[in-house]
Amino acid sequence: MIGPPVPQTPAEQFKAQLDWTVNRLRTMSLDKLNRDERIESAREVIQSLADVGRIAKGLDAIAVPHLNASALADQLQVIGNDLITCTNEKVLESAASQLQHLRLNL
Repeated sequence: MIGPPVPQTPAEQFKAQLDWTVNRLRTMSLDKLNRDERIESAREVIQSLADVGRIAKGLDAIAVPHLNASALADQLQVIGNDLITCTNEKVLESAASQLQHLRLNL
């Protein structure tokens, strides 16, 4: 087999999308990230994932702090890692789709 294995389960798919999106944010120049609505789009996905994760844990949603653009990848990584440990497959499928959409539009 050539290349990495194709993610099969919703958790594997989410983890792959998370890794790819975090990598995209980390390797993007700040000038390019600051164009259009890219930062706001990333923040919206981060907030959405944080909300889903907190609700899955039985907690109230809270506002995620708006960090500098250079910290968005790290913020997404932390929130994504938290989400993957606490939720069901349908939520992970939806979250993976959000990450893919974000990455393709960065």
